[in-house]
Amino acid sequence: MSTTENTSEQTRAARHALLADPRRVSPEAGATISRDPALQQLRRQLLEADGRLAQAFDEVRPAPGLAERIILRARYRRRSLWAAGVAASVVITAAALFMLKPAADSPLALAMLDHVIESKYELDNDGNVAPARVQASLATFGVEYRDMGYRVRHLADCLVAGRIGKHLVLSTPSGIVSFIILPDNGQALPKAQKLGKGQFHAVFVPRPRAAYGAFAEKNVSAAELEGLMQQLFVQGTAQT
Repeated sequence: MSTTENTSEQTRAARHALLADPRRVSPEAGATISRDPALQQLRRQLLEADGRLAQAFDEVRPAPGLAERIILRARYRRRSLWAAGVAASVVITAAALFMLKPAADSPLALAMLDHVIESKYELDNDGNVAPARVQASLATFGVEYRDMGYRVRHLADCLVAGRIGKHLVLSTPSGIVSFIILPDNGQALPKAQKLGKGQFHAVFVPRPRAAYGAFAEKNVSAAELEGLMQQLFVQGTAQT
């Protein structure tokens, strides 16, 4: 087999692997993709399509009794049992896809995590902020700050996903921990969740009128991050 034919065969195999699962390919297929811009573009398109599909299914909320109504309508119209079976199969398939859909990460949570990772200055800064200043600043967001004796290294406003929030960095016995509190503008975190990226991981908690995130390198456990959020912040009423 010539070099050209061998390259074409590798390209076809890599393309088939991408179409089967763009997230998991063999090392051989991965090497071929890394050398071919067209295959790289195909992979990006497939991953974007997966994301859009996951988001679409995340928004699906099947109405109660939907399967029964479809089957009964088929019977009332005197359709064949085959047609009723097809209708039921469609509903069952949709329900299965709904149950097995991949969990899409919250765009807001991802934006908060990226902000912390990219905020090198905030992580390195050690301004030794007075607890009273922290309490006064967070009170404007309707948040009560409980001083647990941790050194407050940094406190500032931050802009994340179009919202101006508060960025707080503390020295804890386990390590440096960042917190972001963002106001709820109608697009709150959908649920409590955990995310990781590189050496960082994060815990996110939705609360009334706000979204909370705790961030640290992985030497600080997720359980510790959750515990710190519960200890330090109490949702109250915003000052006017």
